[in-house]
Amino acid sequence: MKALRTGERDGSAIITVLFIVFLVPVVAATVINFSKQQQHQVKIAINQIKAQVIAEAGANEAYAILVGDFEQRTNAAAFPPVDYAGGGYDATVWPVGDDMAVICSTGTHERVASVMLDVKNYGGHDPGEDPTSPWSKAVMVNGTIAHNGAGKCVGDVHSNQELTANGSITWGSVADGEEANVTVVGDFRVNGGADINGDVSAPSIHVTGVNDIHGDENVGPVPPCTYPTLNLTPYYNMAAANGQVYGGGTYNDLPCPENIPGGVAWFNGNVTIRGGATYTGCLISTGDIRFNGTIDQTLAQDAEGNDLPAVMSRDGGVKVNGTHVINGLVYSPGDMTLNGAGSIHGTLIVGGNMDFNGTYGDVYYDYSYPGTPGVDPAGGDIIGVSAWQK
Repeated sequence: MKALRTGERDGSAIITVLFIVFLVPVVAATVINFSKQQQHQVKIAINQIKAQVIAEAGANEAYAILVGDFEQRTNAAAFPPVDYAGGGYDATVWPVGDDMAVICSTGTHERVASVMLDVKNYGGHDPGEDPTSPWSKAVMVNGTIAHNGAGKCVGDVHSNQELTANGSITWGSVADGEEANVTVVGDFRVNGGADINGDVSAPSIHVTGVNDIHGDENVGPVPPCTYPTLNLTPYYNMAAANGQVYGGGTYNDLPCPENIPGGVAWFNGNVTIRGGATYTGCLISTGDIRFNGTIDQTLAQDAEGNDLPAVMSRDGGVKVNGTHVINGLVYSPGDMTLNGAGSIHGTLIVGGNMDFNGTYGDVYYDYSYPGTPGVDPAGGDIIGVSAWQK
């Protein structure tokens, strides 16, 4: 092999050095450009999130205006563009029919986002006059009802899918004059006896044991009830204003005072109460709510005289495993399970499936539309969000 002479080695080294000298700026420029692109993407994402939040703020403002005066849905001047949080929102409201409106809110913060929701005026009439209103029911379930125990229900019961009783079912009371009318969009099937003091309406009615339905058996199509999507933001604002916002987790006792300041305690995440829970007011969680001990709850009202709910989940389900006394609305978009003896005076609104297990006690209907905190209910109209479109 021929060895390089000194001059050749020096020339090779110079070429290598020059290559490195020219390469370093190129690499540095590439890194700097990539870093700038990453910063740009992060900025875009942040502005998109801010635009979404601003759009939701505009939707909430438009909704509050409609709650105060539903006739404003035809008045475009009531919803002007608003500068908000370094950006702005522009809410547009379209009237639909006699009792509906659509809100479309566009938020901007260098980026653009929008939300759309349907709002319905349920009217100020007796809710019992509207058989499809969820607020006229003791139990309104968007999914299926499974009855696996023994208990009594007084008031109307509705399922948007089917009702199955594994064993006997006894709702209402002839002796006490307590009615329980049942409407089912799907099948009504009792694998045992049926003792119901009221009408049963379903496309199919099947009872394997003693059929003691004291009202009419209406076999045919049943119209569904609209599951109400409630805006819980005003309740969070109430809890935050009174220092009653807590983290999720497992508690052996409630972390809030027994007489909840402001009436609402809000939990971020899933929450389990393992011991006894005695309180006046409303418990709300963004996730699941589970009671593994005794619950003794008293109804409360806000400053405007609206009845506050009893127990609400924003995104999860509700499970009551122990002895319970509950007054007011029990609401969940997910599944609800009722175990243990006790009594509920109010309304169960369930977005998922409903399970009645064991000796679950008594459910008595009380009109439990929660109203809107901060809004005077004197007008009498019931305004609610019936669906979020996006």
